[in-house]
Amino acid sequence: MNNTDKEITVNGADRATLNVVCEAFGRPKPEQFNMTTPDRGSYFINVTETGKWTKQAAVTLSDIQCRDMGTYSCTAHNGLGHPDTRSITLNVRCPPKKTFNKTLKMTESGIGFTLEAFPAPDKFAFTYLGKDTRSKGTSVLSDFHSTCQQDRVKAYMVQCVIIPVNVPKRLLGLYRVDVSNGIGSVEVAFQIRIEDKAIVKSLTMNNTDKEITVTGSDHATLNMVCEAFGRHTPPTLGLQKVGKETSLAGVTVTETGKWTKQAAVTLSDIQCRDMGTYSCTAHNGLGHPDTRSIMLNVRCE
Repeated sequence: MNNTDKEITVNGADRATLNVVCEAFGRPKPEQFNMTTPDRGSYFINVTETGKWTKQAAVTLSDIQCRDMGTYSCTAHNGLGHPDTRSITLNVRCPPKKTFNKTLKMTESGIGFTLEAFPAPDKFAFTYLGKDTRSKGTSVLSDFHSTCQQDRVKAYMVQCVIIPVNVPKRLLGLYRVDVSNGIGSVEVAFQIRIEDKAIVKSLTMNNTDKEITVTGSDHATLNMVCEAFGRHTPPTLGLQKVGKETSLAGVTVTETGKWTKQAAVTLSDIQCRDMGTYSCTAHNGLGHPDTRSIMLNVRCE
């Protein structure tokens, strides 16, 4: 590549032109002879016979940009033994560039995003914007753990992760981070919000959360009510009798607040076979489902 067989590094801003040339020899002459390039697009590869037993493949790469980075290889085979391959790596130094145009939503587990950049960014400067992305904001020092790593397949891509570290509630809101790799930087906007896993706040039978006992001959009616909370994703609720895979029939679920839901069911004509443990399960995708249970005893002859 440009008369060197070593790994080569260029600057994307230089819009360089590179000549890649591969010479192959074989007796008999190589019949299978090809050059493979990274996936930016198709290149015109010129193959010529340069001697009785030799061939040459050549390609000119113009206006080199970040996406031209990768491994270029040349393979020759004449039917004897295994195909022979040589490779050379092209690195393109380029500033970070976003692959998205939205404000990211950060939870307690952090955010992940992809940039085009080489080398991987290693500097992160955070600014707290409050509620207005147009504001000048206030610099923030050590409230985040940030890393970017080069993608193993597409070397010009980097995977970045930002994890909040003890961010106080007074600093929830919008942020801007300047991500830099020494060649340039890019601004990434994100919003921190509180998300809580779903929890079952209460489970009652006839307004009590204690173990309840009724008499079968009374043919009692019991109202079972479960209240659950989850922010920012309201919970999914299920009422069931422990030991049975299906939910109780006739359950109604209503939203009782911005982040709360209630599930209710009426159990009629209680008999001995209805005795057992009843449970309510809430889940909103965060952590493990939360469950509360209540015991129903039925006195029967």
